[in-house]
Amino acid sequence: MIQANDLETNLETNCRFCSLVSKANGQDPIGSAGTYHHWLIVEIPQPWPTTIWQEHPIVAPVLQMVKALRQQGVYVRPLMIAPERDYSHPDFTRVLYYRRPQACFTAFEKQEFLLPPSEVVPLATALLQQPAALPQFEAYRQPTQHLRELFVCTHGNVDVACSRFGYPIYQQLKKTYAVEWKPESPPPPLPIAPTQNSKPKTQNFPHPPPRLALLPFRWP
Repeated sequence: MIQANDLETNLETNCRFCSLVSKANGQDPIGSAGTYHHWLIVEIPQPWPTTIWQEHPIVAPVLQMVKALRQQGVYVRPLMIAPERDYSHPDFTRVLYYRRPQACFTAFEKQEFLLPPSEVVPLATALLQQPAALPQFEAYRQPTQHLRELFVCTHGNVDVACSRFGYPIYQQLKKTYAVEWKPESPPPPLPIAPTQNSKPKTQNFPHPPPRLALLPFRWP
């Protein structure tokens, strides 16, 4: 019979990240990315507890809106990104929104806003459900349509591989290009973690090596 302490020691010494096993086995990640009509990405300060989707004053109502739209056949991908001290504003929240311009397309249409936290849910409602209300947010709109973004999953609460492998990639990208990188909340646990996602063309990079940083995303 295996004693509890022996089992714990065995797990500590033989545990392997599922992403490493997947990569070693040559698993093909093609087709693993989701398909969405909209992406709504909101800057949310950490920490991100497991209850954030149900209790946060911004995240919870946005998630309820996303669920309601799904019932109507409209698929929205909500995503949290961590503030970055080199470019974030402590009194404002950054919101990035991407939508399909038509059924067949090559890149999402992008809108970016920097606004008080109290305005985030009303903005999300305008973007997703009430476009006629968008003009009232024009003062918060950012002229960044010419920029690309690269999102790197670095949060370990859902998938520890994201923090183990994603954060070093994030650090190297930021150091190399000294521009705006966005550490993000991860998708559900995947054997292809960590993942990187480029916008507005929505290119997904599973199992990214550190040397992937070949293009200066978030760059004019």
